[in-house]
Amino acid sequence: RSIKSLKLATKLTPNSYKAWHAWANVNFHVVVRADKIISMKSSPVIPKRHAEESEFETLNINSHLAPAVRGFIKSISIGGDNSLEDVLRLLTLWFKYGANTEVASALDEAFSVIPMDIWLEVIPQLIARIESPTQAVRNGVHELLSRVAKEHPQALVYPLVVACKSQSQQRRVAAEELFARMRAHSGELVEQALFVSAELIRIAILWHEQWHEALDEASKLYFGAHDIDGMIDTLEPLHK
Repeated sequence: RSIKSLKLATKLTPNSYKAWHAWANVNFHVVVRADKIISMKSSPVIPKRHAEESEFETLNINSHLAPAVRGFIKSISIGGDNSLEDVLRLLTLWFKYGANTEVASALDEAFSVIPMDIWLEVIPQLIARIESPTQAVRNGVHELLSRVAKEHPQALVYPLVVACKSQSQQRRVAAEELFARMRAHSGELVEQALFVSAELIRIAILWHEQWHEALDEASKLYFGAHDIDGMIDTLEPLHK
């Protein structure tokens, strides 16, 4: 009943942030509840009532998922800077259900109607998903970050520099792909950021620490592996 009333409110006041916010939230909570019930199916002991509810929610979750996504998109586009809660909930649905075709279609629209400035507040959350295992989510995140970078390259350059230093190869590759796109319109900024990052790392390690580490590694190569060339290659950069 409340869902029908809120849906009617969005039709009667299509430019009302409160109407779209409430409509999106009620659908969001239905999806969250359905997901919680479905996850209970993995439990070895499930009450019969919960099993029946799980089957029911599995059949109906998609009917609330797309309205929640589209509702948040509308509320964010209307609410502007005051809609951070809606943006975070939209990301929650995107990252979890991004492979859903209706969700993917709605998000393509979101990239066009939501101002790029809004996404600046959730750059860390987006950067954290640049190597998402779900291809649809990964592609969408890359597309959105590329659009943000065209308008606000300074907001992305240093988070991407950090991602390029990650121990995860997939994360490094993803960050380098985004840098490649940024170089097309902000090449000088990218090169300067990489240079500053490299210099900060260089000066963070004292000269005697570098020598101590290099001598330790060189001794292992010489005495352990009998690798003279490797020893020279390890020490030579410190003489420059």
